[in-house]
Amino acid sequence: MTRERMDEGATTILDGIPVHTPDRAVGWAARYAATLTEAVVLVDMALAADLVTLDDLVLWCALHPSWTGIEQARQALLVSDENSWSPQETRLRLRWLDARPSARLVTNRPVFDRAGQHVATPDLLDLDAGVAGEYDGDSHLDRGRRAGDLARLARMRSLGLEVETFVAGDLAARGPIVGRLGAAYARAIRSGVRREWTVTPPPGWTSTSTVEERRALTASQQQRFLGYRRAA
Repeated sequence: MTRERMDEGATTILDGIPVHTPDRAVGWAARYAATLTEAVVLVDMALAADLVTLDDLVLWCALHPSWTGIEQARQALLVSDENSWSPQETRLRLRWLDARPSARLVTNRPVFDRAGQHVATPDLLDLDAGVAGEYDGDSHLDRGRRAGDLARLARMRSLGLEVETFVAGDLAARGPIVGRLGAAYARAIRSGVRREWTVTPPPGWTSTSTVEERRALTASQQQRFLGYRRAA
């Protein structure tokens, strides 16, 4: 329960029940989250569900400059991403950026070979260093899925990407991630500049990296291109 100021038009009726508009609801959650990390997780997942855009939330914060917790919400928006597919991916991204602030990370960006064939979509990718990161939750322990994961890792490495896989225990403390990322970056440097991969899509590729792009999909395209949501 909370008592707080209410904007005119800040609620809408859904199935006969007054509910907050998405920008206000997500703004509230980000402002009152226990930590900045959890604020980013909340925002990322609202963006992943296409409830709001990052621009929507930036505007909402700008219109409420003195509200309780607004600075935490603003800080969260600076590092939020419209294409994170799970809370743990977001937590891994924030750990990575804490360890490597200059990393040019992209989330779930499709990787292609030089012939334009889709090779894989790593959870995280440093575009400059060619270091990719994967988060493996419990579902990746399934034998069938594990075999596919290993084949995908092999394909990425064959193109010159350095890939490091993380699990839940790695996110519990800063040390393991720092050390393993450092080793991955060192391997990337030792392997030289061989780069047989690209993130430039071939003609006709349909991008789904932003909220607006996903909202623009037809129903059949959503079934085809957003299958990862069903898998999650």
